[in-house]
Amino acid sequence: MERQLSEMLRHVAQTQWKVADLLAAEQPLADQAATFLGALSGLPGESQEERRERGTAVSRSLTGYLSQLAELEMALADQMEVILREWKRQEE
Repeated sequence: MERQLSEMLRHVAQTQWKVADLLAAEQPLADQAATFLGALSGLPGESQEERRERGTAVSRSLTGYLSQLAELEMALADQMEVILREWKRQEE
């Protein structure tokens, strides 16, 4: 059983490294989003309604992105909880 637990921990560690790599790859996207948010002040000749529509679209996109990151974080936490619970049970 201990070998299975070690295998599971190794797999989780590899998965988390891959997630970390994925998040690092997403950093330029986050930087781009920040730049785009800075441009929300509007373009010359743009109406207030156009600015509002653009701001709403950006807000929805960022909300979706952050929601997906939160779901990923929760999945990782759930995964670790199961492993730690099993580990604790093995030690008892």
